[in-house]
Amino acid sequence: MPYATITEIQAANRALNRYWFDRESNPETEIIGGHYWVESRPRRDSSARPGDRWYAAVRADDDGSVSYLDSSRCSLESLDEALADITAVLG
Repeated sequence: MPYATITEIQAANRALNRYWFDRESNPETEIIGGHYWVESRPRRDSSARPGDRWYAAVRADDDGSVSYLDSSRCSLESLDEALADITAVLG
């Protein structure tokens, strides 16, 4: 089932008693291809300045499960890098 909004994905994820979404994660894009979006989270490394964020491509499965598109690429420096990951999957 393709999703149209983050709200739909949040509801499907909660229905599984999972809680991917928290106050620190921000969706940075609309839903892409019915399943993908870019989110950001605060950077907490020693070189981070206030307001710095990590970016990652995220996927929602039809059942409402949510995961990083590539768990080795969940701390990207830019929105564009995360968008490129989604583009590579969608072709």
